[in-house]
Amino acid sequence: MFNSLKRKFARGTLGLVFSAHFMRRRALSMLNRYFRKGELVLRYKMKDHTLYLDPADDVIAARVLLRGDWQRRDLMRVVSLLKAHRPELAGKLFIDVGSNIGTETVYAMLSGFFTGGVAIEPEPHNFSLLQENVSANDLQGKIRTLQCAVGAAAGKGHLLRTKWNYGGHALAETGTEGLAVAVLPLSDIVVDAGAAGLIWMDVNGTEASVLKGMDDILRARVPIVIEHLPSFITEAAAREIHGLLAAHYSFYCRVDDVDEDPKSVDKMNPLKDAGDFLFF
Repeated sequence: MFNSLKRKFARGTLGLVFSAHFMRRRALSMLNRYFRKGELVLRYKMKDHTLYLDPADDVIAARVLLRGDWQRRDLMRVVSLLKAHRPELAGKLFIDVGSNIGTETVYAMLSGFFTGGVAIEPEPHNFSLLQENVSANDLQGKIRTLQCAVGAAAGKGHLLRTKWNYGGHALAETGTEGLAVAVLPLSDIVVDAGAAGLIWMDVNGTEASVLKGMDDILRARVPIVIEHLPSFITEAAAREIHGLLAAHYSFYCRVDDVDEDPKSVDKMNPLKDAGDFLFF
């Protein structure tokens, strides 16, 4: 009798814990980190898509497990702006630079605005999940995946990886510390700038280098979404990024969890304005 009550209490307690998304994610993360016999990957099937996630990732995977998506609203906000201001881009390609596990690529295809795309990710574990997610959503014929980093010129680089934020990996500016990866300029990957409808860029501080390797894409005024965090880069780099974009685009608009109207690019303060911005 006593043991039966203990089992019921334990099941009830565990049920409460695992009904809380945060506690469930933390428990899965601990399992992945400390159970060394294999790798734990989650298959999260949602209403209109499926994502394979690594629960040890405390940022993107955590957000998907807690809220059901990673910046999907931002992607849809961008699509609505393109429909309003650049409708001629419908049916072109979505270019995901620093794709991680491919969440934005999947959302972009679900939007119906793009007919295909290219997803680029240098980190091997992220890239394997990216491929899983392309396959799980039947996008093999629409999305080309490429395992490399993107920079100003073709060559080799070193990727510095974080242990808790799997979307926070970044190319080292100097030195040979980190994982050796191939680097290609975006212009070598997207050889037909006219085929691209949107560049979605998340490269953790190397934005200027990526922009320098996509001259023809900039000249074609292909819209770009870029994460601009001036506190994480030098003042010179922030000014350089703004200068490269202002030379080709007329408008910008912040799109991360806000509904701002587009403004003239020359009104942007590259040393203070922070967030995810669409330039078009």
